[in-house]
Amino acid sequence: MPDDSTVPLLIDCNPRLVEPVNAWRSGTDLVALLLLISQGETPEPLPDGREGVRTHLAMQALLGLASRGGTRRDIFGECWRLMAGSGAYSCSSEEMTPVGLDWISAVPLVMTAALLLASPQSAIKLARGGFGAHLLDLKSIRKIEGEDFST
Repeated sequence: MPDDSTVPLLIDCNPRLVEPVNAWRSGTDLVALLLLISQGETPEPLPDGREGVRTHLAMQALLGLASRGGTRRDIFGECWRLMAGSGAYSCSSEEMTPVGLDWISAVPLVMTAALLLASPQSAIKLARGGFGAHLLDLKSIRKIEGEDFST
């Protein structure tokens, strides 16, 4: 059996297009950089991004709240804060479902909220739907958080 310290491990290296949105809004186009690198080019050093740019992912916020035991009341409150742009969402913009720019993106967001309001405990199943076994499970996350990589 090979020594685990010499075997490269892959968790998930998919550079999803929603994740670079905060960088883009801060002044760094990660998609263009990925395209340059994929073509074998070496990009120039990047200038500093703008500080204070805040973004959020509403669906992930709702799924996370429900998966941590949030009640219908908690989920409804989070929906309200998201719509009002208050609390943690103050001065923050949505990355994946920017309803003001793309009204059809409201469909998956509203469906997610409705499903979670109907059954908050469905969050974990809902979050895992459509994704593969390559994602981290709770046991793996706890192991990483505890920095116990020996077992």
